[in-house]
Amino acid sequence: MTTDGKSPFDDVYSPEIMILGIGSILFSDDGFGIRVAQKIEKEYEFPDDVLVVDGFIDGSPAKNLCAQAFYDGAFAALREGGVMVANFMSDDKRLETYCARIEKSFGRRPALLLAEEEDNFIAFALRGGPPRIAWAELKARARAANALFGLPLGECLESLRRHNSHSSRYLEL
Repeated sequence: MTTDGKSPFDDVYSPEIMILGIGSILFSDDGFGIRVAQKIEKEYEFPDDVLVVDGFIDGSPAKNLCAQAFYDGAFAALREGGVMVANFMSDDKRLETYCARIEKSFGRRPALLLAEEEDNFIAFALRGGPPRIAWAELKARARAANALFGLPLGECLESLRRHNSHSSRYLEL
């Protein structure tokens, strides 16, 4: 929020879903993120607010997309039940700083998932929602996603355990 109480997104954010991919397709500077954002925007519908952030310049995250003001604005722009999904390099020494900023904005630490190639962390920041989810429910949802879309999300559960607070019954959100 700015000093006048406005979100940085007030003038540019009006849709329920924001897809952001930064880079230059012409210079092959993370043009992949742009292509993914275009494909997601064209082919998928999301039931709640979803903000996808994948912005890298020369292999580093775009500075303004990791600023406290950005995360404050993202939180303000999302409705209750919305989620911000952000991509970070797994070897970025500032990852904990970014997670702390997200936690300050969202009131809880983001859930981290290590990507299959182990070169990226995907951070999920929830606006509201339950403080935890049962592993049994996550397993059931992973099986359903696999059946519907062929996505082997069950393989992600171990990464969620390794990189997030949890108990034997619950993933803390």
